[in-house]
Amino acid sequence: MIRRFVGKISGENPEEGIRIIIAKMLNTHPSLISLSDEDFAQIKEMDNQILKIKELINPFYDSLKNKNTKESNKKLLELIDLGKFLYFLNQDIRVVECEEQPDFIIECKSESIGVELTGIYDDTVVAEIKTIRKIFKKCEQTIAKRSSTLKGLFNVIIIPDKIREKLTTKREQLINSICECILAMANNKHIPKPDFIEDILWNQHSTLELTLWENYWLADLSTDTLLQTIMKKEEKITVYKATKNINKCWLLIVIDGASSISSFNINLDSLPNHLTAFDRIFIFDSFKGVIINGQVNP
Repeated sequence: MIRRFVGKISGENPEEGIRIIIAKMLNTHPSLISLSDEDFAQIKEMDNQILKIKELINPFYDSLKNKNTKESNKKLLELIDLGKFLYFLNQDIRVVECEEQPDFIIECKSESIGVELTGIYDDTVVAEIKTIRKIFKKCEQTIAKRSSTLKGLFNVIIIPDKIREKLTTKREQLINSICECILAMANNKHIPKPDFIEDILWNQHSTLELTLWENYWLADLSTDTLLQTIMKKEEKITVYKATKNINKCWLLIVIDGASSISSFNINLDSLPNHLTAFDRIFIFDSFKGVIINGQVNP
């Protein structure tokens, strides 16, 4: 099985964040971690990637960003996934419509193509992580009231088996315990960590933010799961082509890869091989920037 560690770094000081995360993975001190010229080049390339992806999905990106509603933010995340996919696909394609039914319309070589975008998720993990993130938001509010000057990006490393039973019955206790740990760290005081926290990594940041560090094994992506995902999206393709005057329709299955919510180990031999109404099917690991090119209909 494949093990994955996922933490968040501050865009304001990425070098420090990378050192802290690598040091944690190697069980050493950040001061002993040296970044190579290649590492710095990769950091710069990531910044360039972000700019190029925004160019691919504008003006829709700016429009959704300005709306800042629950619906627009959900659509924005889908649009960013599409932008990442188009960036790594590296073809002359532009986004011409960002609505629904289908999710997007792109233009490739003067041909209009509908794109249905979907993800594959572990529903149990989704529910747990949503709850933990809500708890973190409450912690941020509590800490801000008690220490208004405290800033930083705090990667909280949770032990899932220890916190799981407390998520529904002891939420206030969890909030208090996390707050006390972070405030003690900020004041250079040592207090015992609760049993559900392995560690907390503090990175310089202009605001106060708590984020979840994940350490998990990648589950295998089954053929049945993929088939169910494809079949759910197939029903309306004929209608889309007729009403939207599009020639083809693609299915883009996005695997987040940056969270246990949607991270899978993909065995190419297990991918389904059946006729589908989609002209092309792609599986895209947005964390690694890897595209698996699936069904191609003539």
